Amino acid sequence: MRAQEEQEREALLSRSFTTNDHGDTTSIYIDPALQHHTKMSGAHSRMDELLETGSNLLSNLRDQSGTLKGVHRKILDMANTLGLTGTVMRLIERRSAQDWIIMVVGMVVTCIIMYLVWRYFT
Repeated sequence: MRAQEEQEREALLSRSFTTNDHGDTTSIYIDPALQHHTKMSGAHSRMDELLETGSNLLSNLRDQSGTLKGVHRKILDMANTLGLTGTVMRLIERRSAQDWIIMVVGMVVTCIIMYLVWRYFT
């Protein structure tokens, strides 16, 4: 037993280095895992870009809202100084409220469509 172990040990130590070209017994295929990792990394970076774009869009909308409120106030002040009638002012304010309702309905419809598209593709 001991002699056999010594022989195996000597055979292993005296063997010269060879490449693994002659047999595929020790090769590990990692290409699918690498491709999966690459695609997930790309998707992660695209999601980060999407979140950043959304954040920038919201901040721009807030700035635009503030600007539009200021313009609205100035127009009302100018209209009062020009002497527009109360009826015209009410029509303008009603139109503004209607535009807001149309915008909210449009956002809800857009969200529903996006959800339906998402459900269709998943």
